[in-house]
Amino acid sequence: MKNILVPIDFSGESINALRVARQIAQKGNARLIVSHTIEFGDYANEPLEAYDALKNQLLTAVKTKVNELLQKENIILPSESIKIEINNTFSHILALIKNEKVNLVAMGSKGIRNWQAVSIGSITGKVIRYSTCPVLIVKEFVEIKDLQQITFASDLKNTPLRIIRALKDFQEVLGARIQLLKVNTRNNWGTERMLNQQIEEFGKRYEFENYSKKIYNDVEPEDGIIHYTEDSGAKLIAIAPHTKSDTSTIITDYRIAERVVENTNSIVWAAGLGGPRS
Repeated sequence: MKNILVPIDFSGESINALRVARQIAQKGNARLIVSHTIEFGDYANEPLEAYDALKNQLLTAVKTKVNELLQKENIILPSESIKIEINNTFSHILALIKNEKVNLVAMGSKGIRNWQAVSIGSITGKVIRYSTCPVLIVKEFVEIKDLQQITFASDLKNTPLRIIRALKDFQEVLGARIQLLKVNTRNNWGTERMLNQQIEEFGKRYEFENYSKKIYNDVEPEDGIIHYTEDSGAKLIAIAPHTKSDTSTIITDYRIAERVVENTNSIVWAAGLGGPRS
């Protein structure tokens, strides 16, 4: 893990993401990149002179605010690691992921919402859907010394190798144990013996080391992940997409990730769905 991107909007959640990302960067000897995007579309029809003057004022003000935040958090970054741009926020983040060869995006997200109010169009949700690298979604600050277990929720089917490699890299940086979680649902039910065997085979196939097994019964996969997190107090959940590339599977993976993010206060490591799915 070489480059970690933290888009900040000065909310408490994005500052928590910055604090978590700083710890990961320090422990993994990674480069920390901080970004902020100024949405300026409403002023595009202003006279050119007024537009340029206002643009420069905004850029100067935001740079000052970012530097004040970094100083307050005792974070020292070279100027080339601070990316402030007038752009669309989503487009800016995706461009930075590509241009800066980002291995992990750490983003803040708001607290729990009503289940029916899931914001499928949110910036965080869109980044999860289109990012080519994993996204770490943070609501509350957690010391990484307390992240000694990664609960990896899996359907035990084929998972892209790039995701397994990224998860193992993350595990190594944290020095954590993997817990392979299988949610046993009414539509995809298996006996405890059968599922334990599947977990064993999955672990061997992907050569996991230092891992444990967990089976949890619930109505839907996302329900099980959320409820298990509440019951166990798990602080870090990992979610990955299927290998299949059909549209229905992509949408299902995306919705599961979105619903888990929206309905848990735990940190969520979500494999970007925009990368190769094989």
